[in-house]
Amino acid sequence: MFNLEDKLIPSPDRHTVRRNSLAIGLMALLALPLMGEWIARTGSAAIEAIGLRRDFARVKADSDEAERIVERLSTVEQTLQQQVQDLSSRTFSPLLLAAIGFALALRRGAVDLSVWVTAGVGGLLAASFLRLPWGPLHTTAWAPLLAGPLAAAAGATIGLGNALLVARRRWPAPLATLAVAGALWLILRLTHCPDSLPVAELAFDEVSQATGLPLWLFRVLVVTLVAGAVSLVLLAFGGEHRHPPAARALTWALCASGALAGLAGALRLLDTSVAFRPRLVEDLRIPAAALLAGAAFLAGRGKSLLVCLLLPAAVILANEWLLRVYDWQVSGYHVQVALLIAMTLGAHKALSIAAGAAGPRRPLAWAGLAAGAAGMLLAARSGGVESLPATRLALLTSGLFLWALGLAAALLSRSPKSEPSPG
Repeated sequence: MFNLEDKLIPSPDRHTVRRNSLAIGLMALLALPLMGEWIARTGSAAIEAIGLRRDFARVKADSDEAERIVERLSTVEQTLQQQVQDLSSRTFSPLLLAAIGFALALRRGAVDLSVWVTAGVGGLLAASFLRLPWGPLHTTAWAPLLAGPLAAAAGATIGLGNALLVARRRWPAPLATLAVAGALWLILRLTHCPDSLPVAELAFDEVSQATGLPLWLFRVLVVTLVAGAVSLVLLAFGGEHRHPPAARALTWALCASGALAGLAGALRLLDTSVAFRPRLVEDLRIPAAALLAGAAFLAGRGKSLLVCLLLPAAVILANEWLLRVYDWQVSGYHVQVALLIAMTLGAHKALSIAAGAAGPRRPLAWAGLAAGAAGMLLAARSGGVESLPATRLALLTSGLFLWALGLAAALLSRSPKSEPSPG
């Protein structure tokens, strides 16, 4: 019996090591145009700070030169701190938790299309919980700290509903999760759920006072701890895939995906103080980051843990792609992120073909891979602030054409299936 999850789960072969190395190399290659400016700017500031400290050690402490150095050093260090803070805040964000959950399900062959609605339900539930008039509890840090686990439990329940359809009833995961998400979305519409549900910022001020941390740092700490806990669980129990995926493992993966999405929705309140009624599909950076990290491609023992470790870097790349690549929006959706998903899938297909290519077709396969990677790099350069809109669009379309040409070349390089001998 055909089962979609059995087909989508990454399977190791004799070219696995080469394939995995090429996939990680693709991420490093994309970092050049997307993160090169940030790396250069931050590195320059760090080198300048080191030089200023050395200069300060050589001058008299009470001289005018020392005062000038201290003033400049303070400015450079503030700039450096702000750059690191912005990057860490955007990386260790609720998006990372949702991407980890999506990746865990994808590692078991399940495409969880309920992740957006689940995150929205988690945010609405947390906001409703914080708006309850609970007297003394409502004015302490306990209410916000309890809202997160409550949202995660609701998300895990939604994930369990997905698992009952996918692992038990053998529905295709995209259909099952989309059906569950659609049912939840319809319930929110029929119950006249408001478009937005604001929460008083005073509730989060209590958390900041109780922990002694700014809200952004508290959120980064929570996301880091949860991601670290998931990594430890994978290290202890998730060493190797079973093929086909066991129903129990698939159930746990979908429940984890739901719990992490629900928690992500609750943590988003720390940034916005408002919970919004979700759409069926929202932030495409979630699947984009999971795919960039190799959730549907890396195969072999321990690769689920490797995907989890690569996801922060993949989130950075997805964020920078959204911000830097030519902005193309349709009905509120960023088409450039959808293009990143398609280009990543195509690049991974070309990687798989090139890794196993042999004989006279091998040069064509590697030429196709090189063209596809060059197309992604060209598209990544289409968001330069110094370029005119027409130039950016030309770079994006040229990159898409080169990527498509490379993928076509890689597909043509595949060895034809052996035909049965006549007679």
